[in-house]
Amino acid sequence: MEKDAGPPSAEKRRICWNARDNYLQCIQDHTLPEEQEKNCAKLKEEFDNSCPKAWVKHFIRQKAWQDYKKEVYKKRDEEK
Repeated sequence: MEKDAGPPSAEKRRICWNARDNYLQCIQDHTLPEEQEKNCAKLKEEFDNSCPKAWVKHFIRQKAWQDYKKEVYKKRDEEK
């Protein structure tokens, strides 16, 4: 993504979101880190190049938070 290019256009946002969705789906499908590196590297590069860096950081943190919440709820439900 270009630096200081102003806010992304609707088309660039769509491209970013598609790249994000493709990458996150890949890491969900390949849960082992070795598999993610092997199978998702190209999608990660596309994601990094299609989105502003701040967005990439936000989306990755958002995914980690969602995964954490799933685990907490799963453990809570198992204890019932």
